[in-house]
Amino acid sequence: MTSANSQNGGTDMPPEPTQSAGGSSVGLDQQLLTTRELMSFLNLSRTKIWEMVKKENLPAFKLGGDYRYRRSEVIAWLENYRVTHGSDGTGSGTK
Repeated sequence: MTSANSQNGGTDMPPEPTQSAGGSSVGLDQQLLTTRELMSFLNLSRTKIWEMVKKENLPAFKLGGDYRYRRSEVIAWLENYRVTHGSDGTGSGTK
């Protein structure tokens, strides 16, 4: 009988992150997205994403002439735009 502890050397360590298509070990939350992947994830145009990087501080890395976006940082940034139901009853968020 094999337990989870014996599979990872008898420690209570979490499992290793899965390997990406490029062969590197990256946790899903640390994955870098291309602009095209972010376009699909957020269902927004390339122009709108670039506007948000410049005007609304969407976190991004610029590598050469290309932008990359850490999935976990994008999700955290999105939380600033969560719609909450305020006392005015409009359901609009703070931004």
